[in-house]
This record gives sequence, C-alpha cells and structure tokens, in this order.
Amino acid sequence: MVLPLKESLRGFRYIKTVYAAKDVFPYVGVQSDPCPPLALWQRYDTNWYLTIAQNGYHANDGTMAFFPLYPLLIWFLGSILSSDLLAALLISNFTLFLGMYFLFALTDDIFGQPAAERALIYLLIFPTSFFFFAAYTEAPFFLCATAAFYAAHHHRWGLTGFLGALATLTRMQGILLIIPLGYVCFRDVWQKKRSIQPALPLLLIPLAFLSFQIFTGGKSATSLDLHWHARTAMPWESIWLVIRSFFDGNGNLIAGFNLIGVVSFLLMCIPISKNLPLEYSLHAIRILLIPLFRIIENEPLVSYGRYALAAFPVFMIWGRWGKNPWINRLFFYFGLPLTLYFCAKFLLWSWVG
Repeated sequence: MVLPLKESLRGFRYIKTVYAAKDVFPYVGVQSDPCPPLALWQRYDTNWYLTIAQNGYHANDGTMAFFPLYPLLIWFLGSILSSDLLAALLISNFTLFLGMYFLFALTDDIFGQPAAERALIYLLIFPTSFFFFAAYTEAPFFLCATAAFYAAHHHRWGLTGFLGALATLTRMQGILLIIPLGYVCFRDVWQKKRSIQPALPLLLIPLAFLSFQIFTGGKSATSLDLHWHARTAMPWESIWLVIRSFFDGNGNLIAGFNLIGVVSFLLMCIPISKNLPLEYSLHAIRILLIPLFRIIENEPLVSYGRYALAAFPVFMIWGRWGKNPWINRLFFYFGLPLTLYFCAKFLLWSWVG
C-alpha cells in the first residue's frame, strides 16, 4: 500500500509502508459535512472527535486514544445546532477567545499591557496557530491551562483543581499540570503558612485521569501505540531521524519546521526560567519534552509544531522581546506567511501536524 505520508515542496512524495490505509486512518468512512465552507475544516483528527461524539467509544477502534471532554461538548452543542462540525468549530473558537483573555491577564501582570498585546498577536500568527480555529483540542486545552494558572495565582484552589481536571479530560498531557500547579500551591502554603486543606481540590487532576483510564480499561495509551504504530523512544531518536531524512533526500518543510521548533522552543526555557516564576518553566518543559518520548517511524517529530502551542510561557517572553522593532518585524515576516501556507496545506488534506 502506498500512502501520501510525506510531501516535498514540489508536490506529494509517496513512500511505501507495511500498513494499510484503513489502519492509519480508520475514520475514512466518516461522512463529510454537507456545507462546503464547514467541510473544509473536516480534516484528520477532527473526524475522530466527530465519530466519538456521534457513536461513543468502542474497544480496539482507536477512539480510546482521544480524551472525552471535547467530544462530549460537541455532542451537547451539536444536538442543539444539528451540526456536530459547526459545534466543534464554535467550541474551538470560543475557547480560544477565553484562553487569549487569560494569557493577556497573565502576561499583563508580569510584563505589562504592551507585552501582553504582542504575546496575543504572536500566538495568532504562529505558523500552526490555525489549529486553534480548527476542530481540534488545541484551543480547549489552551484555555484550561491558562485559566488554571490564573486561578492558582489568585489562590482559588477549587477552581484551579476543576480547570486542571478539565485539561486532563481534554488531553492526556493535562495530568502533568499537577506539577506546576502543585508547586504554586506548595509555595503559597510554605510562604504564607496557610492550611493545605484548601489545595485538596488539586487532587481532581489525577482523579480525572484515573477515571478515564478505568473507563477505557487502561486502553487509552495502548490505543495510541496500536493504531498509530507509535512507540516510546528517547528524545534524541526522533531528532536524529529528522536530521537524517534531509541527508537521505526525504526531508521536507514540515519536518524542518518541527526540527527548528524543537530546538528553538527548548532554548526558550532558558529565558523563561530567568524572567518568569518557576511554575512557568515547569509547564513549558513538560509540554515541550513529553512529545519527544513518543515516536512514529514514518513521521518523527510528528505534530510537534502543534503541540508546542500549549507552551504559552514562550509567547509571554516573545511578547516582552517584541518591543524591539527588529524582533517584532521578524515575527511578522516569517510567522504570517508560514501560517497562511500551512493552513492552506491543511485545508488541502496535506499533513501539517
């Protein structure tokens, strides 16, 4: 079977694989939305969320790799609007708007309003930012993470735990929010000698994760391995495979972008540690490192540029740096054209992330 898993700038580059198309994209039978403007956004993972919203979870079909909050919201709003895809897009765009509010508030508290405004602009023109507008979990997860940080900084631990639990039910990586949020709680209790009892709602985060694992019978992680042929690996293995692909003549723009993203975002952890409280570094490091421990042989660093969107402290620092006119121009000159190009590729069924 030949699959269009990679592209070059001159068009599709077809490579051979031992896996059948139905094994890699089991959702190929999902009905396309009858409204053409909406159907343009019905791409890749979107069909998984629509399938779960319409048919629920089933063992051994790949659905258990996707966490339940987003499909549940699609099912609820879709039953009102009579269009699951429209509901998914509205949810993504609404949660993006709210997430931008909390990112602005967090950045404004530390660096001031001009930096906060630039942080939002740089977020929206980042090359993979169109995933925020698509029917993906990027925007809901972004909202839950930024809002949980905001609540923690205002010592509203019940709301913090609730938002952290929602993040966990949106995406597997949400469970690790317990690390930065737990640190904020510990610092608050230690410095102000408060009772630890108000912070007990943080236990909702691991409880949410455990609940979904019980529901799926522990098949959430194994479903990813079985249906996407992924495996655990050391971070440098994916990086080396991408580098080697360019020497072999198989490299492409998306792979190069992901490689640059890995290096640049990980380097950003240095200024984050120097300019922001420790919890921001803990959040950024976990977001940026976790995807590197999972590898898909045919697509190393797959979707890394999309996953990095959740590392919002990076955009906070960029917002501060943007007061330099040359840095500001650099973001616009490179960010905006790549955003339009990647979005066009996505709409044309080309793999971006």
